[in-house]
Amino acid sequence: ITVKKLSMTVLAIISILGIYTILKGKVKFYKQDKVFMFLLIILPLAFLLNMLFLGFDTHHLDRPFRLILGIFAFSVILILGFRIVVLYYGIATCLLYASILSFYELYILKLERAHSFMAPIPFGNFAILLGLIMIVMIYMNKEIKNGYKFLVAFPIFVMSLWISVASKSRGGWIVLPFLIFIVSLAFERIKIVHRVIVVLLIVFLMVIVYFKVGIVKNKIDEAINEAATYIKIQNKSDVLLGSFGTRLEMWRYGIVKFLESPIWGKGYVKFEEELEEDIKSKKTNPELARHGHLHNDIITFLAKQGLVGVVFYIIFYTGLFIFFYKKVRRFEIDWRIRALAMGGLLTICGMFLFSLSDSMFGTAAGISNYVFLLSLFAGGMRYYENLDLEIKGGQ
Repeated sequence: ITVKKLSMTVLAIISILGIYTILKGKVKFYKQDKVFMFLLIILPLAFLLNMLFLGFDTHHLDRPFRLILGIFAFSVILILGFRIVVLYYGIATCLLYASILSFYELYILKLERAHSFMAPIPFGNFAILLGLIMIVMIYMNKEIKNGYKFLVAFPIFVMSLWISVASKSRGGWIVLPFLIFIVSLAFERIKIVHRVIVVLLIVFLMVIVYFKVGIVKNKIDEAINEAATYIKIQNKSDVLLGSFGTRLEMWRYGIVKFLESPIWGKGYVKFEEELEEDIKSKKTNPELARHGHLHNDIITFLAKQGLVGVVFYIIFYTGLFIFFYKKVRRFEIDWRIRALAMGGLLTICGMFLFSLSDSMFGTAAGISNYVFLLSLFAGGMRYYENLDLEIKGGQ
C-alpha cells in the first residue's frame, strides 16, 4: 500500500466490512438511512445514463462510482460508531503532518507549492475544510470547558491556514467566508445580521492579508493579470494562458458546447473527440486537453451531460445539504448528533464551493476523501441518533 493509494485503500476496507454487515443482516436501515444511500447513488446513475445514450468511457466512471462505496462505509459506521475524541485526534494528526510536510516542501525541497500525494489545490482545500470542521466541533462539544476550547482551536486554525497558504490554492481563500457563514448556523443565538457582519469582517481581514502577505498578494495579482491578458487576446489557441486564464477558456468552451447540445450534453466520448478536433483547428487552447474536467463542475455537467445531468447534480447537493442541515438546527438534541451533522454540512458545502473552480472528481484521492468524510459524518450522526433512541426507550 503506497501513501498515494492510502485513502482509497481505507475506503475500500471499510466498504468491504460494510458489504459483510449488510449481507449478514446485521444492519437495519431506517428512512433517513435510505435517503442518504439514495443520494450517493444519484451522481453515478447520472454518469451511467448519459453513457448509455451517448457512448461509454469507463475512465470517467471510476471516480463517481466511488460514491457507491460510501454506502457500504456508511453501513459499517452506522453499526459500530466511533468516539468523537478519535475524530479530533485523527484530524489534528492529519493537519500536523500536512503542516510539517508543507514546511519541508517549501523551505527544504524549495518547491513552489506544497501538495503531499495529491495536487496542491485539493491539498489546500482539505486543510481549510478539516480545520473548520474540527474547530466548530470543539466549540459544539459540551464536555470541554470553554476555557480549553480556544487553546485547542487556535493551533488547528493556524495549521489549516498555513497549509492553505503553502499550497497557494486561491479557491480556498475565496470560499472561506462562505464556509464561516455555514459554521455560524451551528449557534442558536446568532442573528442573521450578525452572521453577515462576521462574514464581512472576515472579508475585510482577507483584504488586509492581501496587502500584507506577499505570497497571497502575488497569487491574486497573477490571477488578475491572467484575466486581463485573456480578455485582450483574440486568438487564444496558441498562447500560454496561465492557471486562471486557462480556467476562463475552459468555462467559455464548456458553455459553447452546452449551447450546442443543451438537453443531454455532448457525452463524454463525443466531447473529447470534439475537443481534439477544436484544438487541431485552433478553436480553443491545447491546455484543455490536459484536464479531464473544465474546472467547474456545473459547467462540466452542462457540457457533457446537459440539463438532464445538472438536475441529478442539484438533487445530490440539495438533498445532502437538507439531510445534514435539519440536524444542525435542532438545538434540543444531543450535541454529538449536531456536531457530526455540522461536519457533514461543511463537507457537502465545501465540495460544492471548491468545485466551482476545480472539480470534486478532479483527483482519485480527493473524491475518495470526500466520500469517506460524508460516510463518516452521516454514519456517526445516525449511530448517535439510534443510540439516543435506545437510551430513551430503555428509560
